[in-house]
Amino acid sequence: METSLLGDFPPNHQEDDRTSNFPHSASDPSSIFHPKDAPHSGPVNDENGFPLEYAHGYQDDYGPIGLRTTTKGIRGAYQNIALALVATTVPFIVIMALLLHFVFAYRVERGEVVSPDLQLPGETVSSSDYFVNFSATKLTTLASWASTVAALLPGVIMTLGSYHLAKSLMRQSEGAKIGSLPTPYQLGLLLDVLDGKLMSLWRGLNYSFWRRSQKFNIALRLGFMVLVVAFILSYSIWAVDTWFHVTVSTVSFSQTSSNATKPAAFGYQLPSGCDQPFMPFESDEITACTTNVDKAAADAYQIMSNVSSTHQVLTSTKDGSHFSFLAPNSLPSGLDFQTSTVAVGSTCQIISQQCNLTHSAEDAEFVIFNCSANFHGSWQIGAGTVPEPTFPESCLDNHDGCVGLFADSNLNFPLDVNPNEQSNIDVEGENPPNGSLPLNPVSRNYANPFYAGVAAQVFTLGAQRDILESDPHISMFSDHRTSYFILSCEINIYNLTYSWVNNTVTSASLTLSDDNVAHITRSGFDGIGELDQWAYTIQLATVQSPTSEGIATHYAPNLEKIILAFSAGAWDPFTNTEEQIRQDLLVARVPKAPLFTLLVLCLLYILLGFAFTVVALASQPTHMRDVQARLSIYSIIASRFESAKRTEGPVHEIEDLFEERNGESPSTRVGIIRSRDGGWNYSSSHQEMSGVETSKLVH
Repeated sequence: METSLLGDFPPNHQEDDRTSNFPHSASDPSSIFHPKDAPHSGPVNDENGFPLEYAHGYQDDYGPIGLRTTTKGIRGAYQNIALALVATTVPFIVIMALLLHFVFAYRVERGEVVSPDLQLPGETVSSSDYFVNFSATKLTTLASWASTVAALLPGVIMTLGSYHLAKSLMRQSEGAKIGSLPTPYQLGLLLDVLDGKLMSLWRGLNYSFWRRSQKFNIALRLGFMVLVVAFILSYSIWAVDTWFHVTVSTVSFSQTSSNATKPAAFGYQLPSGCDQPFMPFESDEITACTTNVDKAAADAYQIMSNVSSTHQVLTSTKDGSHFSFLAPNSLPSGLDFQTSTVAVGSTCQIISQQCNLTHSAEDAEFVIFNCSANFHGSWQIGAGTVPEPTFPESCLDNHDGCVGLFADSNLNFPLDVNPNEQSNIDVEGENPPNGSLPLNPVSRNYANPFYAGVAAQVFTLGAQRDILESDPHISMFSDHRTSYFILSCEINIYNLTYSWVNNTVTSASLTLSDDNVAHITRSGFDGIGELDQWAYTIQLATVQSPTSEGIATHYAPNLEKIILAFSAGAWDPFTNTEEQIRQDLLVARVPKAPLFTLLVLCLLYILLGFAFTVVALASQPTHMRDVQARLSIYSIIASRFESAKRTEGPVHEIEDLFEERNGESPSTRVGIIRSRDGGWNYSSSHQEMSGVETSKLVH
């Protein structure tokens, strides 16, 4: 027989019969029917007061339901609790153990610092960080597992809490007040909460603002509290994991240790025998500190070209001032050291106008300058001829101009002149005889600093020529290809003590050198090669900058390099005073704050799991398992669409509430159709056990 079921209930579920589940007693209309009021034979409660049998107080189509024994109900309470405990604890224990292992097993320390002079600025280790010789990406990936696991666990925590909630709800059902039981909507909220759904919190909050909402059932309140705690911990772990991701980074890290081997010699000092006071014009005293020009400049051109196998000239700054110093051709990258060497610092300025640099054209065109009695000259050019320079003895001709070294900034007193041989020279220095030199009033004419006067003739083309031609400090010849200008350079020779840390100069102490060092440093000046190099350097500086100020700026460091290169072979090695080994690593910087915050939150989740496990075990789980399992959407669906005999009888698993589990007969089919009142309702069709034709959904 075919029937139409539109929201139809089985007989025992009709509206008139549903109240029979909780029949009222005559003496107290608010009391709820207790199992003891049902007809039964045999004991109802066990020794702990929990019901072994339960009667609903009505009959269904299959006769009296009678007493149902929960000992035959759903089993596996302890397995269910154990699985939930493992899920909430083991993943966090593993993640915490791995994080702690990788951080502390691969942790690196700075090591011993031999001297503060060999420490990089800002190299002190922060006490708020760990430095780990392990991939930062792998560490953050491992930490991210914690937030992934935490997002899955609120429902598991609710599984542990559901035993206590089931016990609470059962006791309320046995109590004397109907008002203490959840409303249908509250029951729906409770099922959402037990599933660990985040939206259940929003629905509960929204429900609390209903104008006629009922007081929250105690089981529902407890459920909300447990779920809120679980979500707070889960999202806290997610937030701290994000913090951990943002702050963990890969950084360069240096480990240092003392060097156990013999110190190297990366500095330079006076040759042996030069420990006496310098007496330049007493032959017995000067002999030991006189150096051979060829020896001093033997490697000069290789040094200038940066291809020397023995020396190199390095540059640095001190208080904003540039200087160059002599060093071995290669310095090991893994060694920090402190040593001493010779250094040169210079500054140059354009003085063309002060020297009255001019040019004229009469019978022959020429360019003249007059800086002082000992630094003056001219370039005279006849038609179709090359320039013919005329310079005093104190200004050495380098084919493209002249260079003179002087003891004073006015370029009056040449260096290396014996005052004892100048008795015939005008003391005042005014209008000296042709070729004579003014007397240097300084008893030792080996000044430090000393000064270089440079008269330059350079050839320029193209756009650079046009810029130089408009410079007031540049005199351009009539061919528009040759430029003339005058430079004055102050040159300081230093004893340099410096610290070389991580392939750079980190500290430098400069003191003006004594006469011995100054004399040897200038020893190569008389060489023709050095003069040519000075001329080449002027041309190079002109190429680097097409302005007179720029030429002076670029010329100064090149001048330093020339002086050091042409004296490099004269020095003896100097042993390093301090050394340490440095090993550079790329490590993960792990801040302690997010690391330990994450570990503490994981530990709290573990403790939460153990706490609710204890609560679940204290709730008599073997007796509560049947009720706990039925607090689910599946049980509600079964009670709506399956027969009362199946849903109210004892089952071993929640799936046994459904006909299709056993496959004994075709299953009920469920649909949703429009109701008679214009809304929607669920409907089902059921095949009777007598084997009649299956019911069909009708609209």
